[in-house]
Amino acid sequence: MSHPTKIIAVNSVAGSGKTSTADAVIRTYAPKQGFYTAFNKAIVTDSAKRFGKLIEAKTIHSLAYKHVRPTRPIEEFNYLTIKEDISYDDKNTIITILDDFFRSSSTDITEYIKSKCSNPDLQELIEEYANKMLDNKISPTFNYMLKCLHLMLYYKQLQLDFDLFVLDECQDTTAVTLEIFKLINADVKIMLGDTYQNIYSFMNTVNAFEELDDVKLLRLTKSFRCNPNIAEIVETYGRKHLDNDFLYYGNPKVESGPSIAYITRTNAMLIERMFNLIQQNQSFTLTRSVQEIFGLPLALLNASQGREVFDKKFKYLEKEYIRYQLVKSRYTNYYDYIVQITEDTLLENIIRMLQDFNTKRINIYKLKENVTNLRPNPNVILTTAHAFKGLEADTVYIENDLNSSVNRAIISMNEIAKITGGNPRDYLTKDRKEDLNTYYVALSRARTSLVNYNYL
Repeated sequence: MSHPTKIIAVNSVAGSGKTSTADAVIRTYAPKQGFYTAFNKAIVTDSAKRFGKLIEAKTIHSLAYKHVRPTRPIEEFNYLTIKEDISYDDKNTIITILDDFFRSSSTDITEYIKSKCSNPDLQELIEEYANKMLDNKISPTFNYMLKCLHLMLYYKQLQLDFDLFVLDECQDTTAVTLEIFKLINADVKIMLGDTYQNIYSFMNTVNAFEELDDVKLLRLTKSFRCNPNIAEIVETYGRKHLDNDFLYYGNPKVESGPSIAYITRTNAMLIERMFNLIQQNQSFTLTRSVQEIFGLPLALLNASQGREVFDKKFKYLEKEYIRYQLVKSRYTNYYDYIVQITEDTLLENIIRMLQDFNTKRINIYKLKENVTNLRPNPNVILTTAHAFKGLEADTVYIENDLNSSVNRAIISMNEIAKITGGNPRDYLTKDRKEDLNTYYVALSRARTSLVNYNYL
């Protein structure tokens, strides 16, 4: 706590008692005005129950909302918000660049937009929509709130003072949150996380362990979650593909139990596992809502048949069907069209599943109904690795899409190693790094047994 930089970084392996460590620090320090936050709302909610009145535990968005005080309700900025008659690609550019700016460490929107977009007309539109939020002409987004808080602190229009500020899950935070963390005044700042559980690159997160240099770095290397056998598997994987110095010790007191988690990389594989278990008359529990999991597949299926898309997040698929009708002679079908114009891997995986279901005459609407009406079995868990982060099961079954993704990343590393003299991981794309990290997350969910793990 006396480190001169006032920032202490705790790099803790999965299951090593990071939250218990935070709890001990908070109780020992007993802040009069402390603040705890994390990237994941569920973690903040759980921590708030644990810490009670010891420290204020809220999301960074809540802190921003408190000081920015918007007059309009928070809403998603999507294709329907943009009224100009422009293409899907142009609307996507506006949405993506504006949200990327809100998440970024940049304080100059004009320069940021110019660095990301060469089209003057789109540059103007992007800045125009940012100003509309500023002028309360359209509803702000949650990330807009963060950028406002960032700029208020940066230009000293606001000063926030704490005696203790804790940033949890700091390996997965946005650049703007990290700037807010740096700009807030606190006697002591603590950031906790696991550098190899950085798995939200698709949400433009940054790894604070890699971004901040002048910190006091401490390590937690013993997992209280798993037995030594699982720890050996995780450590072997970690040393081979994450870090030569990776350490992961197990807990010999961990005993076996009845729970099993089927962990996937994608929703498509998750839905396939649901179908297989239902065919076997087995019940299960999901870590996310049925609507969230089936939302995109059903939207795609409805849109491909010219039917209404009810989920507003995917309303653009319905509009794209209308555009597809004008150019359909150039494409095999609507699916081919949507994949080519979006180049979205997630859509490709869902489409592949829908086509496979169609071949096998599996009714996805009926499957969703069956899953919705299922009586949950808490000992059988179906989840993606991202949705199971922070959780555990006695037995973990690694689904094939996870094995495939990690092996693609390993092949890339092996190819890079042939032509470079340094650490091949340093040259990997963000997506491939995330594949390696996601596999580590999946392996480290197991307490006593791992099934179907298969990496090169």
